[in-house]
Amino acid sequence: MLVATHIGFLVDKKPLLHNITASFEPGKLHLILGPNGAGKSTLIKLLSGELVSKEGSIKLSEKKIEHYSLSELATKRAVLSQNVELSFPLKV
Repeated sequence: MLVATHIGFLVDKKPLLHNITASFEPGKLHLILGPNGAGKSTLIKLLSGELVSKEGSIKLSEKKIEHYSLSELATKRAVLSQNVELSFPLKV
């Protein structure tokens, strides 16, 4: 399970994400929706370990994500691009 607890992210001292808490169960489809500029891509980068949050924590299988090496992370997660055409119907 991937769990984010009270994470935040600043860009040029401006809060882009603040106090975000979410959990993602394995084997389920999760969507992150919001308007342009809301921080969706930043959130994905934080959850995948590409960016580091100075606030809160992100844990993958109960281990802080920053304690994984890049090669370990590569074996445990995949990031789906935001520009993908699905070959099956998806109702939102």
